[in-house]
Amino acid sequence: MHMRKLLATLTALLFFAGTLLAQKSVTGKVTDEQGNPLPNVSVVVKGTPTGTVTKADGTFSITVPANAKQLEISSLGFATRTVNVGSGSVYNVSLATSAARDLDEVVVTGISRVKKSQFTGAANKVTAKELENRPVGSFDQMLQGRAPGVHIITGSGQPGQASTVLIRGTNSITGGSSPLYVIDGIPMEEGVFQSLNPNDFESVEILRDAATTALYGSRGSAGVIVITTKKGKAGKLQVSYDGQMGIKARPEFAFRPMNTTELLEAQRKYGSVLGTNGSATIPGWYYSKDNPRYATLTPTQQADADRILDSIRGINTNWADEIFRQGTFSNHQISLSGGTGRTRFYTSLALYNEEGTTHRTDMQRATLRNNVDYADDKFTVAFSSTIGYTKRNFQQSTTTNSTANPFLVTNIAVPYHRPYDPVTGQLNTGSGAKFAATNALDLTNYDMNYNDQVKVNLGLSVDYKILKKSECRCNCGCGFPRNTEYAVSEP
Repeated sequence: MHMRKLLATLTALLFFAGTLLAQKSVTGKVTDEQGNPLPNVSVVVKGTPTGTVTKADGTFSITVPANAKQLEISSLGFATRTVNVGSGSVYNVSLATSAARDLDEVVVTGISRVKKSQFTGAANKVTAKELENRPVGSFDQMLQGRAPGVHIITGSGQPGQASTVLIRGTNSITGGSSPLYVIDGIPMEEGVFQSLNPNDFESVEILRDAATTALYGSRGSAGVIVITTKKGKAGKLQVSYDGQMGIKARPEFAFRPMNTTELLEAQRKYGSVLGTNGSATIPGWYYSKDNPRYATLTPTQQADADRILDSIRGINTNWADEIFRQGTFSNHQISLSGGTGRTRFYTSLALYNEEGTTHRTDMQRATLRNNVDYADDKFTVAFSSTIGYTKRNFQQSTTTNSTANPFLVTNIAVPYHRPYDPVTGQLNTGSGAKFAATNALDLTNYDMNYNDQVKVNLGLSVDYKILKKSECRCNCGCGFPRNTEYAVSEP
């Protein structure tokens, strides 16, 4: 009996000794290109489940099999690096940044990050380079033509005008068809983008299939747009300035309205369909010598008709010049980014100003964003805040069939009507179609429409990683407890 116990003990000792001889300890430190330590970097023995992560100071320690060939070192935002394992035991590694490449490999659902190869839904990504320095007041306008399967309609060109976004079509008769917007994990209502700075966005994920319902319930039934804002990068303080200024041309239409000469000739040629005499509102036919009424007039009345028609020919108003103007825009932003190995921050202050192509339409916006991230071996905190102030003056009406719509009246107003009274200098307003354009101008000058808003968005997420202890040091099930220094999540 004692002999059996002795043999069992010797067998266990021999097995343990063999295990130790078949392994070796490898240590090292992972830094970025500037030499700053990188925490939470994955260090894995290539081809095996054995791995660990770096500590807050970038150091790591891992026990690898004696026949291990390579270590694979990777982290989001950096290019993956493979290190050959030789006879040495210390390996210090520097990782190069590769944010754009790594972002392409990840799909952000607003709740989690999933490798693109493992994501089974339909999603499209819009990168920061496609969004930055775009002269529009509302972010949703930037998505036009950026992703397949996304239909975006902008009702007008007013500064800051929100767009209608359809991802999965009009899927409800009485309910809404607008997608759900999620910014850094926080759901937002539509129309909030007037007070946000698109240059702060790192990426935009557009989730287009029914799988979004499983994540967000009925709120995601019309699709989800997930926005990730920029984060700070560890290293020295980086200060950058972006500026943009430009002009906005007034709208161009597919046709040109007739000038006075052309319109009077068309009225003379086709005016007979209006009746024998016509109407004074159709002067090209009413005062024409071709009108049978003209022959019934006295010589004095005929002379008056000729004089009136000549006077009308002398007026040729270009209503596009009266109603539209050349717009301007400017965008200025100062951003700061940096931090230590554990704490990173990103701060930006932006001022946006836009004058619309119709008089009195404009928009001013000031935004301040602060993102702070802290991470150590187990504890991760992400805090984001943005304050946006927006002041808008907008056109009183853009309804398609409204005579207050400047785009409509520009093309239906008669060119032989004077916009201003030559005696008083006031707008020549009145009732009837003849005065449609001047009435619209009068509304633009005196019917003030404005909207001032302040938007404050705050977000806080806290993660604590609970690392499970493996049952054995070498993952073979021998029963020896594993030191937490080597602990990783079980595969």
